[in-house]
Amino acid sequence: VWQHRRREWPNQEASDAVELCALAHRHPDVSFILAHIAGGGDWLHSLRALRPHPNVCVDLSGSGVDGGMLEATVEAVGVDRMLFGCDLTMDTGWAKLRYLERLLTPTELEQVAWRNAARIFPTRSFPAGGA
Repeated sequence: VWQHRRREWPNQEASDAVELCALAHRHPDVSFILAHIAGGGDWLHSLRALRPHPNVCVDLSGSGVDGGMLEATVEAVGVDRMLFGCDLTMDTGWAKLRYLERLLTPTELEQVAWRNAARIFPTRSFPAGGA
């Protein structure tokens, strides 16, 4: 389950990591992904909420990064629960990738780049041949 919410959607209340974690607690066999490191809000508050919920991962997509955001994510959830998302701008994506190359070991970077997603998503999530 991927949570990707904006605060200004008409007729919908905003949800945050605390609400997602309550749902994850009730469904421990389901994998949840919080988009944008809970960007657009208090990401540090969100990371604290995620820490005790091993079935919640964080996707690193989004259009910006605050100072310390990536380090705090590694500290809060570890590289096993981080995913390099695809919903980002090219400039931000390259910048995050270059920064992560300095922050993580090559093995950890590989986990974030694709191994974690391969583990989380069922084998037949996507059709063969990209069709």
